[in-house]
Amino acid sequence: VGAASTKVRIKNDKPIQPTDQMDGLMTYLTDMEWFAAYGTQIRDINKLFGNPTMRRAIVDTHGESTMRLIDHHIKNIAARGINTSKGNNLVNWFNNLFIGTRLGLNPTIMIKQLTSIPTYANDIGYINYMKYAVKNKVQFLKVWKEIMKNSVYLKDRMSTDMRRTGENYSQSREVKFMPGIATSWWSNAMMAFVRVGDMGAIMLGGMPNYSYYKAQFKKNNPNATDQQAIEYAIEKFENDTKNTQQSMDLQDKDFYQSSDAITRSLNMFLTTPKQYLRKEFSGLRNMYRGAKNLEAGQFFTGFKTFGMYHMMMPALFQFVSLGLPGLLRDRSEEDDEDMLRS
Repeated sequence: VGAASTKVRIKNDKPIQPTDQMDGLMTYLTDMEWFAAYGTQIRDINKLFGNPTMRRAIVDTHGESTMRLIDHHIKNIAARGINTSKGNNLVNWFNNLFIGTRLGLNPTIMIKQLTSIPTYANDIGYINYMKYAVKNKVQFLKVWKEIMKNSVYLKDRMSTDMRRTGENYSQSREVKFMPGIATSWWSNAMMAFVRVGDMGAIMLGGMPNYSYYKAQFKKNNPNATDQQAIEYAIEKFENDTKNTQQSMDLQDKDFYQSSDAITRSLNMFLTTPKQYLRKEFSGLRNMYRGAKNLEAGQFFTGFKTFGMYHMMMPALFQFVSLGLPGLLRDRSEEDDEDMLRS
């Protein structure tokens, strides 16, 4: 697969660009780990979708745009998400400046982020969610520590620059030896409220799901060890998190969020709305299949998902954004119009 090179190449007057040797080593190790993890699979997938007969069948059935989307994602994952398009660094610099000034030291962002907590209930059912939310009150710290100890995804999320977690950045060619949270102390201090809101929404919202999955695994596998139950629950919890919270992973970004620098900048702050839209379509598909196959359970599950992401979440976010009209301040006609629109 033709992927972007991670070697830094410049004009011949300076053939080798000076770099910190520890950063150079980390970059090399990261490239090799990525190749070891993805090389064989990407090669086989590329052979499959590169087959002329297969490509013709996809184009005839689903159109050229679907084929372009598949090619884009194969190359993007093979390239470790590195984008070498012209002006990439400049656009990222402007993005950093905008995000820092717009979100930095802004406590209202934290409150708005916490509105995503109810989305977790949709995955395990509202009754189960309330049951384990109440149960977790007794062992809150124990469950919190257990998740943080075993979830590599959350550790990685916490050690990454919060701006890159939330928005559509291209991966850097060079991998720093020191983690971003240590080298960019000021920017992370500015984004403290955003980080607290992010982790608060994930942990407060996802802990009941984790406890539910762990209990179900133990119930279905009485001879399993406690660590096996934890690993199963962690995997399900992380999957729920990626589906409901902002995700920086390559496979969770769409075509526009992983394209050139200008296109990515035009998609800022759209990560969560796009994820909600995908969940809406998932709900609509289940509603259609349930109605078609006369399965009331599937139809209701689809309607529940659609209602959560198309109506409940936008309305809740709007209500908080308006300053809780009717609770913290008097309600006006404009508030009613905004709530109706959301």
